[in-house]
Amino acid sequence: SETSDNSLMWAHYGENHHGICIGFEVTDNSILANSDHCLHVKYSNATPRIDDVIEMERQMSSRIDGRKRLKGTIALSHPIIQATIATKGLEWAYEREWRYVEFASGEYDWPAPIVEITFGLRCNLSRRNHYLALLKSYVPNDVRLYEIRKVPQTKSIERVMIGVASALASDAPFTPCIEQVQRLLHNRNF
Repeated sequence: SETSDNSLMWAHYGENHHGICIGFEVTDNSILANSDHCLHVKYSNATPRIDDVIEMERQMSSRIDGRKRLKGTIALSHPIIQATIATKGLEWAYEREWRYVEFASGEYDWPAPIVEITFGLRCNLSRRNHYLALLKSYVPNDVRLYEIRKVPQTKSIERVMIGVASALASDAPFTPCIEQVQRLLHNRNF
């Protein structure tokens, strides 16, 4: 999604605010910069037809981009394939979704560097520490940490930075940012 502070997204995909949102950096050499793999979702009530493309794919040669084509793979660059994969009904437009897709099923590396984690409104400390331990073990770079909070006296939520998980840190899972320290002191929460 293009946003990490949408209440409906957290309810539908973030385990009702108990989960996390992972932010990636789209670099020039990352797979997320490749328009065959990262598709911007279009919202429409018209349904794309794929029947002709499936038949065309079945009859195509056994190669994609000069490599031997794996059984069950498709040409993701075909506009009708992309429209079929990346079209949702208008009622889902609030999601502002992008879809990461691969040519075939299987395990893949991260499509781009992880640069931020946002903890849901109800993500408890033990779950946060679990994710922080995973970051420390598997992510070689610093990662900005955020949490979702309720905006006082409203039904809105906001994303607030709470620190940085340093790839070089050995003891503490993350370093609090100065804004968090100032807020705690101001509210006398220490």
